[in-house]
Amino acid sequence: MNLWSLRLISSVVDYRLLLILFLCNLQMHVRALFSYDPEEDNLIPCRELGIKFSKGDVLHVISESDSNWWQAYHEGEDDQTLAGLIPNKHFHET
Repeated sequence: MNLWSLRLISSVVDYRLLLILFLCNLQMHVRALFSYDPEEDNLIPCRELGIKFSKGDVLHVISESDSNWWQAYHEGEDDQTLAGLIPNKHFHET
């Protein structure tokens, strides 16, 4: 392998690392399409961590790692130290 090949590989690795870092820092904001009260939900894993919201509220999602429950907080509450649980976009009563 010559020096040019090593530089090219290094550039590709650096680009991929930057892309991963960029994607990890993406933030998602969602507008609630329905109202939700964790006290009335029998499926939430921990009612104490659930976030109550109303239709039209803007929520800042910080984790989508669970397939059913996302971690989020109300937009404008950036000083919150602990996020709460909200149902994901496929999880609402019709």
